[in-house]
Amino acid sequence: MAGQREPNDPTTSQKHENFGTNSMKGKLVTALPGIGDTYGANLKKNGYEMASQVLGQFLVLKTNEEDFALWLYKTAKVDEHNAKKCYKALKEWYDRFG
Repeated sequence: MAGQREPNDPTTSQKHENFGTNSMKGKLVTALPGIGDTYGANLKKNGYEMASQVLGQFLVLKTNEEDFALWLYKTAKVDEHNAKKCYKALKEWYDRFG
């Protein structure tokens, strides 16, 4: 069910920490905080399988949080709470590595 974690899934803070300290190379969209299996499948259906592709859209939208959240909602039905998690992780990653 959406919103529930599998027993071996990392917590949101672990996922955020893991994402922010490593290269984005080869990471699936489900590596992004706020993007689980359901949202990940929705993104994949719309041509976004890799985290780097979502980062690209984040950059196209000039790192604007409101525009990015709206894009996530329109593209994958990501709710506001999870869109904020994803935005925060990408922003921190971009500030660190971009």
